[in-house]
Amino acid sequence: MSPARRLHAEFSAVGHALRSPRGGRSAYIAAGAVALAFGVVWLLLRDADSMRTVHLLTGYRADDTDWMTVIRLPLSAFAPTQQLPPWVDALQLFAALALGSAVLGWPVAALVGMTAHIVASIAIRALLELPTDVPGHLAPLQRSALDTGPSVVFVAVVVCALLVDDAVLCAVLFVLASAVVGALTADLAGIEHAIGLVVGGLAAVAIRRHEIVRT
Repeated sequence: MSPARRLHAEFSAVGHALRSPRGGRSAYIAAGAVALAFGVVWLLLRDADSMRTVHLLTGYRADDTDWMTVIRLPLSAFAPTQQLPPWVDALQLFAALALGSAVLGWPVAALVGMTAHIVASIAIRALLELPTDVPGHLAPLQRSALDTGPSVVFVAVVVCALLVDDAVLCAVLFVLASAVVGALTADLAGIEHAIGLVVGGLAAVAIRRHEIVRT
C-alpha cells in the first residue's frame, strides 16, 4: 500500500473511531469537561480575589516548594496558557479527551495525559538543577516561569491514541508537526512537548503489549 493510501486509511480509521457510539459519547464527555473546566476558570478570573485564588492553586513554577507542587502541578494542566488565547487551550483539551476517550477509554486517556504532564514538569526541574557546563541545563530564570496549560496532555494523549489505533503515519506527521512547533518555541514548552511525546509513545507500546485498552 502506498503511503498516501495508508494515510487515507488511517484517517478513515480514526474518523470511524470518533463516529462510533463510543466516540460520540467521548465527544460529549470531552465537550462537557472542557466547558466546565474553562467556564469555571473564566468566571473566577473575572473577579480580582478569585483571580488570585486561581493563580495560587494553578500557577505552577519550577521553583515552587514541594507541597505547593503537589497542589499546583496537577491543576496547572487545566489552567490557561499565558501565550495562547483560551480557545486554543480548550481546543487542545477537547481533542485530547475526545480522541483519547474514543480509542483508549477516558480513564486510560486521563492517566496517560496527567502522567506526561507531571513527568515533563519534573524533568524540567531536574534540568534546572544541572550545572551550567552540562549540556541540557536550563537558564536559572526559567525557575520562576509560569508553567500552565494542557499542551503536554494534548500531545501525549493524541500520539498515544494514534499509535494504539495503528495510525502510524498519522502519528509520525503529528510528531513532526510538534517538533516544528517546539523548535520555534523559545520557552519550556518545546522541551515539555518532546517529553510528552515520548511518554505518549511509551504508553502506547505498553498498552498494545498488555492489551489493557478498549475496556
